[in-house]
Amino acid sequence: MKLRTELEIRRSTNPLNEQDSLVSLGSCFSHAVGSRLFQGGISISVTPLGILFNPLSIGETVKRALERRPFSYNDLYQDSNGIFHALAFESRRQNTDAGLLLDDLNKDFDAFSDALSAADCWLITFGTAWCFSHIPTNSVVGNCHKLNDKEFNRFLCSVEQITNLWTSLIPKNKRIIFSVSPVRHLNDGLHGNTLSKSILHLSINNIVNRFPNVEYFPAYEALNDDLRDYRFYADDLKHPSTMAEEYIFELFLKTYYETSVIQNIVDTRRKFIHQQHRPILT
Repeated sequence: MKLRTELEIRRSTNPLNEQDSLVSLGSCFSHAVGSRLFQGGISISVTPLGILFNPLSIGETVKRALERRPFSYNDLYQDSNGIFHALAFESRRQNTDAGLLLDDLNKDFDAFSDALSAADCWLITFGTAWCFSHIPTNSVVGNCHKLNDKEFNRFLCSVEQITNLWTSLIPKNKRIIFSVSPVRHLNDGLHGNTLSKSILHLSINNIVNRFPNVEYFPAYEALNDDLRDYRFYADDLKHPSTMAEEYIFELFLKTYYETSVIQNIVDTRRKFIHQQHRPILT
């Protein structure tokens, strides 16, 4: 008797190897996979710029990094309290000193630009198709920085917007693996979350069909269709549990790496985790 619909593993006909360098960017789920690969000894940069959820913000960040355009004072927004914000990124990118903010941001941005150019493979995870536009600066933001709601317009980006932006960004000499984050954005409502994820799926499908070097990894399906049970969610009922993250990570390894390489990754990661443990001194 089968009690669940298990995701069929389709091993890549072009497996990654231990020498391939990767860069991971996008939603928090991309960080979950990227950090595990790093622990397993894979050369991967989990972007120091932080978490980004919507494909427009992720795309604009990639575009800017490829063009190597550093951030300047004109890219910041100063609120009524005198605090400067880099709204393209998460809320920690704010400071009362614009110079310090730019120094910190551009240091991480330069590192990301280098990693993006050097990587053999990009792992990109889209989290939501819901976006926020900042009215005073007329720009799509990566994070609202807890500013006044009245400063923003919330909108659902279209399949065409995402497809057109990313079609202009895909390089021919890189391998790109897209995924849709299985994290549920319940603040959008259940129906709003479904609409959002559907747009992301359709957009990625368009991109995959246009480029031979672009692939889709079914992280979303692994949690929502394969595991499909609240025991595999964290307490917030939005994020996958640690067990679910491990399961999806194993699926990723089985999809993109040979068995011998997987064993090396598992052994290296086990040693890494063991080394992080500190004895309790009494």
